[in-house]
Amino acid sequence: MLIDTHAHLGGCDVDETEALSDLEASSPDIIIAASYDIESSLRSASIASKNANVYAMAGIHPSDCQKLTSSPIETLRSIASDRQNKVVAIGEIGLDYHYEGTDKDVQKKWFERQIALADELSLPAAFHIRDAYEDALGVFESNRGMLRCGGIMHCYSGSEEYARMLSGEFGFYFSFSGVITFKNAKKYPGIIRALPRDRILVETDSPYMTPEPHRGEKNKPANVRFVAGKIAEILELPVEEVIAFTGENACRLFNIKR
Repeated sequence: MLIDTHAHLGGCDVDETEALSDLEASSPDIIIAASYDIESSLRSASIASKNANVYAMAGIHPSDCQKLTSSPIETLRSIASDRQNKVVAIGEIGLDYHYEGTDKDVQKKWFERQIALADELSLPAAFHIRDAYEDALGVFESNRGMLRCGGIMHCYSGSEEYARMLSGEFGFYFSFSGVITFKNAKKYPGIIRALPRDRILVETDSPYMTPEPHRGEKNKPANVRFVAGKIAEILELPVEEVIAFTGENACRLFNIKR
């Protein structure tokens, strides 16, 4: 089963109608609609509630945490607790120190509070970590007891050593996007080969990170097949086998019964 474990649908992101049309043709079979603020969390939940092959995440992206004027936790709890919304993870949450003016303390505060919410609701969390791997490790270690339902290193871009450590210490899953198809993506084969197969996921991060051969175009969930194809090439496996085990991994992590 081909599952795009992280795509942004509706609004200014991927055209919802096109994505759902592709779904009807099993391209892919399932989409996990990720979120980055309250508005997108509501939108992802709404789309999931109306479509059998879409599931949702609810969460506040680290950069969007800096725009908060009040706590989002109660609203996120309400969205994620409503079974009709089919929320299967809290995300995307984390730390992003890439831009000047980053308020690290604010990002850490809401990162930890959303991890606590994931634990409260018995859900995994999808992590966005950018230029903040050392501090993220500190958060993971401090909140180890609240990561019992698992975590996903979304669109993983760290080192092989860091991946080995997180896999061994925390049992995290690692989701790979179209970046691994880029010509300058030299480190990814080593990372992917180093990880247990039962911890590998595929995603598009649509509308971003468009894989080859469509780089330069707006990304969409159907392109996740190119990510699976690249992993198959790296592991020297039939693509059908990669689609099967990444799909099984996603269903296990998100508790999707098919």
